[in-house]
Amino acid sequence: MTTRTSATGTRTEAGFTLLELLVVVAVLGLLAGLAGYSVQAPKARAAQAEAGRMQTLLAGARARAIQSGVASQVVWGPGAADGADPARTFVLPPSVEAAWRPALPGPSGAQAIRFFPDGSATPGDLELTVAGAALRLRIDPWGRVHAIDAN
Repeated sequence: MTTRTSATGTRTEAGFTLLELLVVVAVLGLLAGLAGYSVQAPKARAAQAEAGRMQTLLAGARARAIQSGVASQVVWGPGAADGADPARTFVLPPSVEAAWRPALPGPSGAQAIRFFPDGSATPGDLELTVAGAALRLRIDPWGRVHAIDAN
């Protein structure tokens, strides 16, 4: 804030200078950006952690199929595990929304990814939504799982 002395000797305050206003706006912008980043960061970390868990789950299903010599599957959706062999079936947690392209119908409208004893799998993309963040895992025909950009 600046003060001015008039010709009569009285002091008057003229208000804030443009520079002072710009500094305040810049500081407020930085604080808003940091607040937005700190709110989004936990969601992104949760999504990345879930993607790692999903890759481990899929790799485990593949390893089980290779070791046992019997196909295994990862399922989700309503009634996903109903009547399924628990030794060969892995169920996605309900906190994960999943879309499989291409989708294989499973029991009671569930969807499934199958892994075969030779290590191969039904190929496609598994699109996941976790904590509001979109993730995509690609399962290739050889059963390998890759995290790819969801955009």
